[in-house]
Amino acid sequence: MAGDGRQFIAKQHAERDRYAGELHAYWAWGTHLSGHDAELVGRDDATRTLLLTALAGARADTFAPGSPEEELAHHKAGNVLGKLHRATAMPQGGAVGASLAERFQRWTDRAVHADLLDAAEENLLKHHAVILGASHLDTCRSLHQLSELSWTSGLTS
Repeated sequence: MAGDGRQFIAKQHAERDRYAGELHAYWAWGTHLSGHDAELVGRDDATRTLLLTALAGARADTFAPGSPEEELAHHKAGNVLGKLHRATAMPQGGAVGASLAERFQRWTDRAVHADLLDAAEENLLKHHAVILGASHLDTCRSLHQLSELSWTSGLTS
């Protein structure tokens, strides 16, 4: 327990891929779920160990089925899931290029911070981020819509 009352959990992964996946999830989504998820406070890549803040509260599986407490827990979980969906939603109306460019730039910045790129590689990636940001792209919501578009426009797949 820390002096400020926070408690911590150390979580060690046996598999490198699972460790990398969870670490990525905390980096990518932690800011969007602030206050609703554990905070990554430390890590040891050699042992694949994460140090996380413990979450306060009761486990949802301890509530009686159908009780007001269980209903509230599901409601809160739905709110958190909604935040995650809004955080991962792609913009509409041609702003996809700019959104992808921002994400691409953040990944480039992380790679630079981790000393994975030399100056020439960094400059090339920044150049491509600028091109991507100026691109006018839009998304296709589903394969069904793409098939419908192909059918109605006379295109064949």
